Formats: sequence, C-alpha cells, structure tokens
Amino acid sequence: MGTASFPSRTPKHDATYNYRADRGADIGDGKFEIIIQANKNADNKAVRDAANKDSHAIHAKAVVDPANDPQGSKADEDLVADWEARKN
Repeated sequence: MGTASFPSRTPKHDATYNYRADRGADIGDGKFEIIIQANKNADNKAVRDAANKDSHAIHAKAVVDPANDPQGSKADEDLVADWEARKN
C-alpha cells in the first residue's frame, strides 16, 4: 500500500498504537485514501495475530478531501463507519 501517515514508523509506536494509518491511492482533485492496518508487533495479541496472518488486510478505509474537509471530520466518521461495517 502507501506510506505510514500516523504514527511514525518505529517499533515502539507500532507496539503502542497497535494500528497504523497509511496514505493510500491518490483519487484526484487533491483527495486521497487513508487506510487503517494492523501492526505485526502490536502490544494487543489479537491485533498482532491478525497482522501476522495478513499485514496488508484493510481494517478501515476512507477518502480524505482536504479542500472541503480541512479538519478531517468527515474522514474520521467514514473510517469509523467502515471499521464497523468490516467487523460484521
């Protein structure tokens, strides 16, 4: 996928935060995807096991539109909604 956007990629952050937000594909017009994935060395055993099974699995995805949503509120809402939808 893309590059880690948050947190910065360090063993300590990977373990502490359990998940990472990667910048995905550019959609156009300044929009881009943000993708939530599990870290292989997460402190949480269930998260770690999921990452070791498939570290590229997408746990949530949303489109970020900085021009129309500079604070990212819509992207946050969309990530939570997508997370919930993927759990089922």
